[in-house]
Amino acid sequence: CTAYAQFPVAGGEVAYCYGYFGLRAAFVAGWILVLTFAIGCAFEAISVGWILAEIAPALSGPVLYTVWGGEVHAGRLAIGLTLMLVIAVISWLGVRATARLQDLITWGLVAVTAVCIGAALWYGDPANLEPLFADGSARAGAGLLSVLAMVPMFFLGFNVIPQAIGEKAEGVGTRQVAAAIVVALLAAMLFYVLVILMTAIAVPRGQLLGQQLPAYTAISAALGSTNAGKIVLIAGLLGVLSTWNAIFYAS
Repeated sequence: CTAYAQFPVAGGEVAYCYGYFGLRAAFVAGWILVLTFAIGCAFEAISVGWILAEIAPALSGPVLYTVWGGEVHAGRLAIGLTLMLVIAVISWLGVRATARLQDLITWGLVAVTAVCIGAALWYGDPANLEPLFADGSARAGAGLLSVLAMVPMFFLGFNVIPQAIGEKAEGVGTRQVAAAIVVALLAAMLFYVLVILMTAIAVPRGQLLGQQLPAYTAISAALGSTNAGKIVLIAGLLGVLSTWNAIFYAS
């Protein structure tokens, strides 16, 4: 946050590296970001098509070809490309349009997730939270490290704040920007903790093992209907769209 306060310009990591380490470091950081954002946008495009196909299987369409044993469906590909074009157009319209879309998606995500968490806490059983560690405390460290290994992916998109610092209003100071970063990280932490609690309290652990979509399984069990459980897939879809919009803007 201190670094962002010292370099209140668009560019994020590139500006930081340039200010502290010079042009070469900024050049390397810039190309790393290009690779990261390009992979991120492709990942989000694929994920959106996959989630929509889980909600409505008919959207998958026929198989066009296979890549490394994975099938590429016409419907999913069309969905990903279409939404990429939509987000590109919104970004072209300007940062105000991008921010409005982000606000709409974010509030939708919060509302839908709140419904899922409320349903899980209402219909779930605290006994499902036991045991806290399946194999006792001996393997607790390994379990925590395995979760931490994928945590960086959950924070993909948060570096949009320093990327967008050049768009802040004149009355917004650098301390307020730094506070926004901290609040965003704390809010994300609370969000993920509640989602984990929602999944764990809804059904016994044994029913979640091996499930491709454990949160969907948990909410379906809590609501007694797989169709009703698809509300958690809608939350996942909104989450993917919010990240996609953010990293597309940052790139």
